Amino acid sequence: MKLANKFSVSHVFSSDMVIQRGERIRIWGWAPPEEEGAVVCAEFSGLHGDAVIKGGEWCVELDGVLPANTEGETLTVYGADGAETSFDGVLVGDVYFCIGQSNVRYPLEAIICGAPEGYPGRGCVITDEENIRLNLSSIHDADGNDIYPARGTTELCRDVRHGRKWQKPSEGAREFSALGFFVAQILVQKTGNAIPVGVIEIDADGQSLGMFMPNELADELHTDDLIDGVYKCMWHIGPEPSRYVYNQFIYPFQRIGHSGIVWYQGESDFNEVNCPVYSKNFAALMTELRRRFDLKKHRDFPVYIVELPASYPPYEGWPEGELWAYIDYGNIRPEMGRIPNLLPNSYIAASSDLWLDDRYWNSIHPYCKYPQAERVTDIMLAVGYGIGDLEHAAGPQFCSVRYDGEKAGVVFRYIADGITSAGSSDIIGFEVRDKDGVWKAPADVSEYGDVNGDGISDTVELVSDGEITGVRYNARSTNTFPADVNLCSSEGVPAIAFTDLKDDERAERPAEINTDNYMFVDL
Repeated sequence: MKLANKFSVSHVFSSDMVIQRGERIRIWGWAPPEEEGAVVCAEFSGLHGDAVIKGGEWCVELDGVLPANTEGETLTVYGADGAETSFDGVLVGDVYFCIGQSNVRYPLEAIICGAPEGYPGRGCVITDEENIRLNLSSIHDADGNDIYPARGTTELCRDVRHGRKWQKPSEGAREFSALGFFVAQILVQKTGNAIPVGVIEIDADGQSLGMFMPNELADELHTDDLIDGVYKCMWHIGPEPSRYVYNQFIYPFQRIGHSGIVWYQGESDFNEVNCPVYSKNFAALMTELRRRFDLKKHRDFPVYIVELPASYPPYEGWPEGELWAYIDYGNIRPEMGRIPNLLPNSYIAASSDLWLDDRYWNSIHPYCKYPQAERVTDIMLAVGYGIGDLEHAAGPQFCSVRYDGEKAGVVFRYIADGITSAGSSDIIGFEVRDKDGVWKAPADVSEYGDVNGDGISDTVELVSDGEITGVRYNARSTNTFPADVNLCSSEGVPAIAFTDLKDDERAERPAEINTDNYMFVDL
C-alpha cells in the first residue's frame, strides 16, 4: 500500500470541532495528480479508516461510530512519514445546521447590546465550560473575492473558502447567530452539559428559497430562469442570482454527520410568485438534502422551523423619512404552515406570542431570539432527547380540513389535553375562502369537536354563508397572540399559522417514518 506524501484536508475540519455521535464519520480532502492511487489514513478515538485517492479526491470513513464524549481528543489524518494533519480538542456530540436569512445572521452581540435591559438572552453568560462549538459561514464571506462572480452559475465550491475555523464560545459567540447559539446553550444546559453541541451557521440575509436550491433541483422545480447567462429567481424586489447558497455554502458540508437543521427563512418569499409554491419547494429541498447528506443513523434528520413572528408597519406619529424595517409577510407565514403536512419529521415552533413590540423600528429583525430558541429547543428535546413530549411542547398544527359545503372542520395535532382559546371563549384568527376565491371571516366558529372520540378536543368547526373552498389562520403580518389569534393547546402554546385549499393535493400528509432510525433518546 502506497501512502500519500501530499494531501489536504477539507476546511470543514479543525481543532475544537464536534463530530456527530452515533453517525458515520467521514473525513475528506484532495491531493495533487502525482498522488493518484496513494492512500490517506485517519484515526480518532480508537477508530480507523483509509481511502485511495481517485481523481484527486479522497474520503475516509472510520470503522465505527462513537457515543457522546466531552473530553477533547485528537483527530489525525496521515499518509507517509511526515505527511500528517492533526486536529485537537475534538468533541463528540450533536451537530446542527442553523440556516436562513438575516434573522439567522442576527448576532448574539445585538441581543447583548441591543435588547432591552432584563430581556431574555441579554444577560446570557458566555463560557467555554459549556460544551458548545460554533462554525460560521455567511454569504458575506464571499463578498469581494473570487466566489462572488459565481453567484447565479452552476459552479460548486468544493471546500469552505473563508478560512474561519470551529470556535469555542469565548472566541466566536458574540459574532455568531443569536438563535443558533441560544439553541446550543439551552440544549447543553438541559442535558447537563453531557452532550456537546456543535452548530454550523449558514446565513444568507435577504435571500429567497430559490437561492438555497441545488442545480438539479432548481432545474426540476423551475425555481429560476437563465437571464443573460445568470440563473436568477424572484426576490422580494425582483430577480436576483440564485443557487449559490447551496453551491457555495451548503455543498462543502455535504458529507458531515449531523442531527438536523434549524431553519429561519421565508421573509423574502412573500411575493405572489414564490409564496404559493413555498411549502412544496421547501419539502422538496429538504428531501433532496436528506438524500445528498447520505447519513445512516440520521438519514431522515428532523427539520425545525421557526414560525415568522409578527411584523408591524410604522405606527402613527413615526417621523417621516426615518428608517423603518417592515415586510408584509402575512401570506407566507400560513403557507409555511403546510410544511409538516408535506415533509415527514418536520416541526414548526410557534412565534405569534413572542414579538409584541410594535414601536421597534427594525420590525423584521426582532430581538426575541432567546424566546424563539426556547420554543425550538422544547421541540428538539422532545424529538431527539426524550425530554418532554411533542403533544405538550409543540403548538397545535393543522392535520387536515374536512370540507362540507358551508362547513369546514379543522383537525389539529400536538394539542396536549385539547385545543382551547386564550383570553376569550371566542376563537379568533380564522378566515374562510368562498367559491370566488375571496377570503373573509367565518360566519361562526362553533364549539370544538372531537374527531377521534377520545374525549380530547382536536377540531375547530367553521361555518360560512356559502361554500367554503379554503381555510387559513393567522394570515396577517400584525397578528399577535392572544390579541388577534388565540387558538392554543391546553399548555398555552399558540397554534401554528396555516392555509389550506379544498382539493389541493399539497394538503395530504405523507406517511410517517420510523423515528427509531434517526433519533437519539439516550443521555
